[in-house]
Amino acid sequence: SAKVDDALQKNVTDLKWFKIWEDGFDVATQTWGVDRMVAADGLVNFTLPACIPAGQYLMRHEIIALHQAYDVDGAQFYVR
Repeated sequence: SAKVDDALQKNVTDLKWFKIWEDGFDVATQTWGVDRMVAADGLVNFTLPACIPAGQYLMRHEIIALHQAYDVDGAQFYVR
């Protein structure tokens, strides 16, 4: 997320982005976040942290595939 004065703005240069949530491997269920997302038809739900001040924010998401990350620049970034 990045707090902005107007969420309809088009310029995203120099925004101060911060992470609010992530998903990965769940040891208890032996599943990856992407597998849970696929099982839910591409939907992911999470709760915004209560510590985030009210206001307008831009949000972005990404999926990072690490199956080739053993090579330099091998991680694959997917943004929809």
